[in-house]
Amino acid sequence: KLINRDYDILLFGQSLLDNLDSFPYWHSSGIQQFTGKRSDLRIDAYNLSQYSSLKADSLLEVIREAKDSKEQEEALQDLEEVLKQDVPAIFLYSPLYTFAYNTRLNGVRLGRPSLHSDRFLTLHRWYLKEDREFMPGKSWLSVIPWLFSPSEWQ
Repeated sequence: KLINRDYDILLFGQSLLDNLDSFPYWHSSGIQQFTGKRSDLRIDAYNLSQYSSLKADSLLEVIREAKDSKEQEEALQDLEEVLKQDVPAIFLYSPLYTFAYNTRLNGVRLGRPSLHSDRFLTLHRWYLKEDREFMPGKSWLSVIPWLFSPSEWQ
């Protein structure tokens, strides 16, 4: 039924993660063509709403081929407006994740997580900054006798 587009309404979930390329889902090249032959049906036709728009196609191509992130971001914003105007789908839910962390923790870069678990993607860069202080009566020169003391090497 999905391949034949034999539905009145389809409840579908999709997570693009950090991939902003929604080309297969909205570009007219992803429309299922009906020729009457079962062999002509494409399993890779992901445009489930059969949406067709020259403006959206053009923007999707810019998003896919853009070398500059600013150009890509502008095209994404324009595509969002086109999809809002044409309404090829009704978007029911898009999660907004809010995280809190202690400001003593450095190196935290959360970005825009796609999944709840994405908050740990930069965990290897997190650190606590500590002040190093010499013990009372010690200084950096205290290391010299330690270097030459054989009893400390064991």
